[in-house]
Amino acid sequence: DFLCQQKDAKGQSLFQEDFLTYLQQLKFTCDIDAIPDGTVVFANQPLIRVTGPNIQAQLIETALLNIMNFQTLIATKASRIKMAGNNKPLMDFGLRRAQEEGGLSASYAAYVGGTDSTSNTLAAMLYHIPVKGTHAHAWIMSHQDELTAFREYAKTMPVFCFYNYLKLLLFL
Repeated sequence: DFLCQQKDAKGQSLFQEDFLTYLQQLKFTCDIDAIPDGTVVFANQPLIRVTGPNIQAQLIETALLNIMNFQTLIATKASRIKMAGNNKPLMDFGLRRAQEEGGLSASYAAYVGGTDSTSNTLAAMLYHIPVKGTHAHAWIMSHQDELTAFREYAKTMPVFCFYNYLKLLLFL
């Protein structure tokens, strides 16, 4: 319906009726081959191959490029950070920066790239990623000052607070 309403500069239908009918009745017949998750790849090595009618491949091209470019960007960044940190524990806190469902795929890609855990509980549940976290900024803002907020957090979560403090001392 949306495509039917599109007009060219002269006000004529942008798409011919037979093309719109073709799209409406289209059955996707392409084959899609992809590397398994977590596979190391090198320059000029294809990650995905789509075989089939050109128009069908073009219809999914942008979505596939968007998904793969985003996921490989996040996985590569996680891998680089892990290496720069000499393999110390690395946690994904990216949910606040990624948009919508991008947060879920970013947490997964970061785990594939080398993070040890995530703050994203949905990603932890769906992908069996160890889940870890801290308090939200709203927690700090709900107290009169930062020190009070941290003390209250320590009272509320004494085991995790002490455990995290010990880990911090051991890894610094």
